[in-house]
Amino acid sequence: MYVVRSTTGAKPQMLGFIIENRDPDAIRGQLREQLSNFFSVFYKKESEANAAIDKTLSSLSGLIDKAASDSSVDGFDIRLSQVATQYSAGGSSLASILGIGIEAGLSRDGKVAVEDTKVADVAGNAVPLTEKELSVGFKDARYTRTDSTLGGATGGASGNERLQKAMDQLRETQDALDRFRKGDTGALKPLLERLMGNSGFSVSA
Repeated sequence: MYVVRSTTGAKPQMLGFIIENRDPDAIRGQLREQLSNFFSVFYKKESEANAAIDKTLSSLSGLIDKAASDSSVDGFDIRLSQVATQYSAGGSSLASILGIGIEAGLSRDGKVAVEDTKVADVAGNAVPLTEKELSVGFKDARYTRTDSTLGGATGGASGNERLQKAMDQLRETQDALDRFRKGDTGALKPLLERLMGNSGFSVSA
């Protein structure tokens, strides 16, 4: 499916930039500067924010290479996105967890195409969206992906233990989110420290 959208039209220093130099390192430097606007929100420590930015740049390396070699690409467009992951095992849905992502796309004459778009999470890891998942969520930056890796966890004592542990973690996440929505601002802290390696992520109601 070929899908395009208009660029955000927001101030370049907040949500994108025009390519000034088509050298890959120069593009990477411009992208790093823009990404810092997002990651400074999620990380208290500059060193940890920089580590997440490094991982994000690695996740976006394909876009950087394309921007460097394709003169029709005039810039990058960056948006915060919503990523919902639906976990399943054995054909049954276990849980759905909502997260935050950073979407980056190449702009051409004020348009961004879905095939020129990548999504990373707040730790900098590439979000493994299928072509269909990317196309469906592309317009509004609201993505839903399915993770069925738990399906391979069945069979034998060790498999059952892995599945039970995964289900316990999903229930823990859902419970923490429920308590957070009810006003318990500390409910997500232990969960985020486990998921993000005690990154200094801050949570407020």
